[in-house]
Amino acid sequence: MRLRSVLVRCCRLAAVAACVAGCSQFGSQSDRGENDPDFVRGKSRLGAKDVTGAIDAFGKALCTDPANAAAHFELGLIFYEPKFDAIDYVASCYHLQKHLQFKPDSSHADIIPGYIKVCQKEISREIAMAPIPPSEIEAIRSLQQQNSQLRKQTKEQHSQIQSLKSRLTRMVSHDPRMAGDIAAQPGTGTASPGANSNPGARPPLGSLRNSGHVRSHEVKKGDTIYSLSRSYGVSEKTIRTLNPRINPLNLKVGQQIKIPPASRPSRPSSR
Repeated sequence: MRLRSVLVRCCRLAAVAACVAGCSQFGSQSDRGENDPDFVRGKSRLGAKDVTGAIDAFGKALCTDPANAAAHFELGLIFYEPKFDAIDYVASCYHLQKHLQFKPDSSHADIIPGYIKVCQKEISREIAMAPIPPSEIEAIRSLQQQNSQLRKQTKEQHSQIQSLKSRLTRMVSHDPRMAGDIAAQPGTGTASPGANSNPGARPPLGSLRNSGHVRSHEVKKGDTIYSLSRSYGVSEKTIRTLNPRINPLNLKVGQQIKIPPASRPSRPSSR
C-alpha cells in the first residue's frame, strides 16, 4: 500500500525530529558540523558502502546537534540517490529543507531546490497511485449500475412516447373530427365530475351535452357498448370512434360516454 507507506514514513520522520529535538537539551548547541565525531564516522561508513551504518552515525550527529547542516545534507542525499538503495523521498525532502534552513549560504543552495521539487513530485505520484479502498470501488460500481438503469428507463420511456405519438397520428387520420378536439385545450368549459382534467385531455363533456348533437351518458351497472347502441339507436362503431379513450370491454360505473346523434329514432331506455 503506497499511501500507507508514505504515511508511515511521515510518522517515523516526525518521531526522529522529536528525538533530535529532545537530544538537543543535552548536546552542545554549537555547530560543530563536519568536525563532529559521529559525522566523521558516518562519512567513513558511507565510503565503505555501509549505508545503514552511515545513516545511524549521521542520525547520532543530529541527536548531538540538531542544527548540524552537514549531517542533514548527507542524509538528504542518501535518501535521494538511487545508488544508495535507500530511497525515501519524504525523509530526503525533510533533511534537504533543514540543511537550507540551518545553512542558507550553503554551496549546494543552487541545486537543492531542484532536488526538493523532485521529492515532492514523487511523493504526490505515490499518493495518486495508491490503491482505492474496496468500499469506494463498490460505491463507484453501484453508481455505474444506477446510471445504466436510468439510461435504460429513459430509452424505454422515449420509445413509449414515440409509440403514443404514432397511435395518435393514426387515430386522427381515421377520424378527422378528433383533430379539433385535440387542438382545443381545457378551459373552454367546466369539467364535469369524472372527466379527465389533465392538460392533454379532450374538451370537457359538459360543453358537449348542450351542443344539440352529442349527448353524454353516465355508465351504470350492466351497461355495455352494445346495450348503449341499442338504447340510443346508434352503431357500436360510432360510439367507439367518438370515445377512443374508453375501453369498450371494461366500462366502469360513473364513466361519461359520448353518444353521437342517432341515425334512427332511439328507443326509450329501460333504465
